[in-house]
Amino acid sequence: MPESQSQFFVVGITHVDLAWKRGRAEMSEMMEIVVIRLLDALEQNPDYRYHLEQASHFRELQRRRPDLIARLRPFVEEGRIEMAGGMASTLESNLPNGECFVRNQQIGLQWVRDTWGVEVKTGWLVDTFGIPAQVPQILKGFGIHQLMASRFGGSHTRDLFLASGLDGSQVTVAGWGSYAAYIHPENVAWRFYKNWDDIEACFARADQLTGPGPFLVLPYTENEMLVSLRPQQLVAARQRERPDQSWRTATPAEFFAALAKTGRILPVVDGDLNPEFTGCFSLRHAIRTENRRVETRLLEAEKWAALARLDRGAALEAAWWELAYVQFHDVFTGSHPSEVFHNVMQVLREVESAADTVLFEALTQIVPPTDAAISGKQDRVSVALFNGLPWNRNDIAEVPLPSGWSGVSRVTDSHGASCPFAVEGDVVRVRSEAAATGYAAIEMEFGASPVAGWEAAATATLENEWVRAEFDPVQGIRKLIWKPTGAVLMENAQSWLVAQRDDGNFQIENPAGPEVTASSGTLRLEERDSLLGRSVRLSGEFPVLPWAGVGNHLHWSAEFFLPTHRPILRLSLRLDWKGEGTRVRLTLPTQIDSSTGIYEVPFGVVRRKPYSPRTNAKGEWPAHRFVALEDDRQGIALINTGVGGVEVSGGTIYTTLLRAPKGEYSGMVADSTSSQHGTHGYVFAIAPYAGSWADAGVVQAAQEINSPLLTSGRSVSESVFAPLLSLEPATVVLSGIKAASDGSGDLIVRVYETAGRKAEVRLVLPSVGQVWICDLREDLQTEIKTTGANELLFALQPFQIQTLRLKRDVSQKEESPN
Repeated sequence: MPESQSQFFVVGITHVDLAWKRGRAEMSEMMEIVVIRLLDALEQNPDYRYHLEQASHFRELQRRRPDLIARLRPFVEEGRIEMAGGMASTLESNLPNGECFVRNQQIGLQWVRDTWGVEVKTGWLVDTFGIPAQVPQILKGFGIHQLMASRFGGSHTRDLFLASGLDGSQVTVAGWGSYAAYIHPENVAWRFYKNWDDIEACFARADQLTGPGPFLVLPYTENEMLVSLRPQQLVAARQRERPDQSWRTATPAEFFAALAKTGRILPVVDGDLNPEFTGCFSLRHAIRTENRRVETRLLEAEKWAALARLDRGAALEAAWWELAYVQFHDVFTGSHPSEVFHNVMQVLREVESAADTVLFEALTQIVPPTDAAISGKQDRVSVALFNGLPWNRNDIAEVPLPSGWSGVSRVTDSHGASCPFAVEGDVVRVRSEAAATGYAAIEMEFGASPVAGWEAAATATLENEWVRAEFDPVQGIRKLIWKPTGAVLMENAQSWLVAQRDDGNFQIENPAGPEVTASSGTLRLEERDSLLGRSVRLSGEFPVLPWAGVGNHLHWSAEFFLPTHRPILRLSLRLDWKGEGTRVRLTLPTQIDSSTGIYEVPFGVVRRKPYSPRTNAKGEWPAHRFVALEDDRQGIALINTGVGGVEVSGGTIYTTLLRAPKGEYSGMVADSTSSQHGTHGYVFAIAPYAGSWADAGVVQAAQEINSPLLTSGRSVSESVFAPLLSLEPATVVLSGIKAASDGSGDLIVRVYETAGRKAEVRLVLPSVGQVWICDLREDLQTEIKTTGANELLFALQPFQIQTLRLKRDVSQKEESPN
């Protein structure tokens, strides 16, 4: 090809959802039809190329139609089909745990390698709802240096650039900002097609590109739109008629290879490519709150099975494939019919059951029980508490009340010291110290339990060493004070719970009119004491909302609990809702003069400012486990357990609890599940602090709220306190522990630095032999040495993700390193 020729690479793709407007089984059938049509095109046209995505589709197709998978293989091997992304599913990458992204990519890449014998070259996050800032580092950890994507946060004007992650990692991104107001027509011509006119319009856009080339032409279609040979025909015609141009059907990898040869210097943009479709953050919120709980359970099962040397890799991998379906972006966001919603919730229950089976087996192997279950046949019962976090932890655990017991009179820890506790129904809530990534025993004695009931109050106060919170029936939250400095962080927070008209649809909110506060309706105030701390309960009903339909109601209750031992206010909120066209928000109007939010994201933290409303984003950003707001003296953090849309503006933190859209979107209409009729529960923590969030324990608090202490539900004979693994400093997070995927018995430990600082890390490990740094594929890179006593010292750069591979001594049982 003469160097003077402009190169045009025409890359075809049919994106088939795992589920969206139709259910999972129907979409599998649709994928089968697409593959049959694609195979026909490939077999009849020797120059034809295409690319595929999402290994879940082909894993299912392999089960039902192995003949089609076998027919695809030679085309994959020849390079005429590229498997882009290689993920199990194109997951919603902002709100699930970062480990979910890693597992999704791991199992998908392994399936592609085992089935088709190729390595994935190009990342793929097309149609997902924004891209978090650590994706460049994650992709590079898998050996992927280029990415196709289609949603960049609505404000980026480039179609070809380098996305720079928090640690400085960069990947080349090509694509289109599908909701951007304007994109420079330089390098990429994209159009969604339903017919030949759309395809020809895509090629007409290619004629308008102004960049130096090579050029990427993307006739893109989805779901029921079948593969068309019209692009091949247009390519052949242009190749004949335009001697100064080179046209070909191609794969993404071929485009990126041609780009690399040019040596072009591309613009660099911030890798935090958000926000997109913020209306989905609170649509069918139960998916995201249940996902948070279930993904945590699955990660705990994986962790404890690895520490117990329990080989349950097949069961865990099967669960990860199912969770990949739940976290597929159009499923996870809740924007689908009720049939899909009910199926998603069922899959989450099945994943949780699978995780619990492995977790129970692992915990009982680490600390063998004395009998089959906690029983009321004895006056004393010892129970092991398991802490999956890498520091000694003084926290409240929930332990089943032994069957046959009417109460508990005393609880002691492994050192014989009394533990504060409270019996609530059939659960004993007890505060005890638990060992770092380890276990400790408590002993419960049968007897009469302390009784603490709710009492009506005109005003109420929660207070411990650090925090004072005042409440009344008019203001709700009257004052929140950080006692060490006397700083008033909140005052007269009458608008802490509000409802507002929302004229939006399933994916895009459209708030209108003034907010209605909870205090404008009826409000009751109650208080309660226990050995664990003090609680205040506010409850009431909103007035009838004139826009929300006939018979609408919004009843609510909010329990604020301040434990005696820590400066964190836990909020348990319940809503009973029926209505339409409304959003309900929790707001924290603070006295802090700042509009910069500090948002946790998968594998790190970013700072974000308010933005002007965009086509599909109206104020909120995605948050992982917390958002903090601070000045140079103090701050306040809101910790969530799955409700991830947060706006920070004018010193106030806003988060939408639920939306009830009434507008149609892409053929989907509102019903009782999309309007979220019924009773809903939420758990948050409000954490005031002095200084910086990074030094105030916010990261640890967010992990503790989301990773409660575990118990096997079995009695034990040991009085133990046994840490298995510890990690310092607090700004380095233990991301995951698992058995190596190759079945070798090696232990994989992943950590990351989250405060943007260099860190000298001290990791105390179980008994190990050799230790290597490895990549996210778990391939060995560099051996590192322990310092003795199973202690490992190493440095992390700001926001660095580090994966370690540990060779364990198979002759030794796991022992406490301390």
